[in-house]
Amino acid sequence: MATGRQVVKLIPYGMRTLDDVLGGAPIGHLSIIGGEPGNGKSALAVSLAVNAARSFGGAHVFPSGLSPRSKSCR
Repeated sequence: MATGRQVVKLIPYGMRTLDDVLGGAPIGHLSIIGGEPGNGKSALAVSLAVNAARSFGGAHVFPSGLSPRSKSCR
């Protein structure tokens, strides 16, 4: 019997408190992480990408706050 709810698979963020609250990031969805400089956005993105790569064999991270030259150096 259908309950009308869709099951969404999640990738853990790799940070226990955040995973306890949010459960993880939805698989197949674009996640945009924003905030002030120095608040851990890159650390969160890398943690999520590492967990996704371990679980599913790959992940992509697209930094948007950098110049095109800086992006190519990373």
